[in-house]
Amino acid sequence: MRIAYFFFFLSLFCIVNYVHSQTKVNVIDSLENELTKNQILRALAPKKNHFKIDTTRVNILNILSSALIYKADFKKAELITIEALALAQKLNFKRGEVNSYNLLGELYQKKSEYRLALQNLDKAIKIGREIDYKEAVAIAFSSIGLVNNNLSNYPEALKNHLEALKIREALKDKKGLARSYSNLGNISSKIGNYDDALKYHIAAFKLRNELNDRKGLLGSYNNIGTIYNHAGNYKKALENYQEALKIGMEYGDISGLAIVNLNIGDTYCALKEYDKALDCNFKALKFQKTIKNDFGITRCYIYLACIYKALHELQLSRVYLDSAIKFSKALGAKQLIRDSYELLSEVDSLANNWENAYNHYKIYVQYKDSIINKDNSEKMLQSQFQYELEKKNLAHQKLMALKAIEFEYQHKQALAKTEKEKQKLKYEQQIKEQKLSFEYSKLISKSEAEKKHQLAFNKAMANEIMLMNQNSYNEAIIRWLLLFALLSFVALGINYYKNYKKQKAANNIIAKQGEDLKALIHELNHRVKNNFQTVASMLRMQSRTKDDQTLVNILMQTSNQFLSIANAHQKLYLQESLGGITVKDYLFDIVDTISPQYGITKEQFEFKITVACDLKININTMVPLVLIANELVTNSIKHAFNFNKILNISIDILHIQENKYQFIFRDNGPGFPQNVSQLNSFGLKLLKLLAEQLHGKIEFSNNNGAVVILDFEFE
Repeated sequence: MRIAYFFFFLSLFCIVNYVHSQTKVNVIDSLENELTKNQILRALAPKKNHFKIDTTRVNILNILSSALIYKADFKKAELITIEALALAQKLNFKRGEVNSYNLLGELYQKKSEYRLALQNLDKAIKIGREIDYKEAVAIAFSSIGLVNNNLSNYPEALKNHLEALKIREALKDKKGLARSYSNLGNISSKIGNYDDALKYHIAAFKLRNELNDRKGLLGSYNNIGTIYNHAGNYKKALENYQEALKIGMEYGDISGLAIVNLNIGDTYCALKEYDKALDCNFKALKFQKTIKNDFGITRCYIYLACIYKALHELQLSRVYLDSAIKFSKALGAKQLIRDSYELLSEVDSLANNWENAYNHYKIYVQYKDSIINKDNSEKMLQSQFQYELEKKNLAHQKLMALKAIEFEYQHKQALAKTEKEKQKLKYEQQIKEQKLSFEYSKLISKSEAEKKHQLAFNKAMANEIMLMNQNSYNEAIIRWLLLFALLSFVALGINYYKNYKKQKAANNIIAKQGEDLKALIHELNHRVKNNFQTVASMLRMQSRTKDDQTLVNILMQTSNQFLSIANAHQKLYLQESLGGITVKDYLFDIVDTISPQYGITKEQFEFKITVACDLKININTMVPLVLIANELVTNSIKHAFNFNKILNISIDILHIQENKYQFIFRDNGPGFPQNVSQLNSFGLKLLKLLAEQLHGKIEFSNNNGAVVILDFEFE
């Protein structure tokens, strides 16, 4: 059984020493196997050995948690660490408890849950000081420094790292000192003090070189390269990065290679050598995927999105940012979520997608504010912790002073000879105790006043920061709204101008088409008129060759009808408007055309036309109306002229209602026969047919001559 214990602890010792320096894919599997062995060993071991086995289990769980945090498997790491903490508390295993609190602090710091990180790290410091576990206390201060660094609270971060440095100097922990110098170098770099940053990193480099800590040297070369990169000395930066790469390749440190390649890519990006920058970033991404480090993968996605944004390949940039947001939300890493949305807002702005840019900027501000508000809470928590610590120190000092007075009183009482001396000594001791109590009460009151002042100051600062953030947020919203309104106004103006140009072009086309159509209709009316005149002329020519007077009259009458239609078309093409023909003028033209053919002079003929309104009608209405007037005038000349020496003809056109009109024809002839409606003559049939075309009704009557009334419709 002892041999089994020996090999078990030997393997555990190896894992503890190499887990941070050589964390590979198989380390987690090995640790899980050790947990299984531990469980089996506990089942086989006697009860008296259970404590030792269980404390070993706490250590294995903490080491496994550290490996999982390194791989950014935060969910599993949290469960493992909580299990280790619970077991350590059950066993009252204080060292294991401190290590668990430190791991929880590191885990929550990486997840950007800073209040939880500080709570756990403060517990680690408290218990570590109680059991004088200085190494763990130094780690806790160092982790608190990283929290303040992430919150951009650099003075506090510097103070925390100096506290860790002081402890490590007392312990002569060179490896820890190197880490502290590196952290101090990073803080100095953040505040732009590159000279001090370089000094700190060189000090860390010397210690690691002395210890032959090759992985530590990789970090030092990388940090020094980063300082030169920030200072704009890209040549020196690349030289140091190359040294870091050599060590990483030598030891197969995939994580280190990923970080260095990412930084080299950043340098090439600053030099605008984007092809080389992309190559380095893709290498870093490949390394991070190999060790399944989701945190590192997310950082690579953000860097790639930044390079593609610089190349104006916005679609690719958006693809990588979508992946970064997905991974960072799964990790709960609020800083990475914040950085992703800030970059996504910039990409949307470049793509002129202002609505998305505004929405993503709002999300960025929300995450930024949530981190800063936690910082305020953490400052108050630290102040409270400091006060409680000072209060306990004062109470302890008071107790020790009272004990000293009591000891002095006992000593003097033993030496006193008389009762009077003893009584005097007793009074003196009481006075000293009261005076001491009064002095320490003043100190405690002063401490409480300082604490209240500090808390009030922190609260005021928190309110001021919140107000500043709110004002900044409101200003950002106003800026975005004004920009959106301006762009909307410009877009509307451009759209209005484009529509105006299109409408103007369309109107020009329509106007040209209208002119062309008007010319075409005029030409058509002209040709129709010519054709009708040709037919009328042919009919007249035929009438001259005939001896039969009846046939001659028919031909002449038909010729007049064609001439009337021709005149209508002539009126249309001679006028500018296509709206219609003026009825009154045209009816006079009919009489002037027909009367000379029957040998009637102007002295023998009186023609009167009355039109109730300035009536204009289209060609479809005009032709039937013209033919009706032509037929009635011809009939009057043939029959009424022989009856009277002077022929009187009157035509009245009355507007009855809306689109209804009345055409009234009168002459001073003998009138119609009594049975005119029953006659079957061609002229009568023609009049009725033409009336139907006008959707009207024609009536014949006598009143001192012939009277014809035609009711018709015209729109």
